Amino acid sequence: MDDRAGRLAAAQYGLAVIGTLGILEQADVRGWIELPQALERLRQTNTRLDPKLIEAALKRHQARSAKS
Repeated sequence: MDDRAGRLAAAQYGLAVIGTLGILEQADVRGWIELPQALERLRQTNTRLDPKLIEAALKRHQARSAKS
C-alpha cells in the first residue's frame, strides 16, 4: 500500500495514524524490542525512513533509557 494514500484515507475516517517508527517506539517502551537493534535491521531492508526521524526516535530512546 502507498503510505501517503493510506495516511490520507485514515485521516478522512478520523483514524489515528502511527507510522513504522511509532510502532517500533511503542514496542520499545513496552520492553518487547530494543529500538536501536530493530532500527539497524530495518535499515538493511528497502524501507525508506527519514534519517532525521530515526535520529529523533533514537534520542527519545536514549532519554527513556537514562531515566531507567
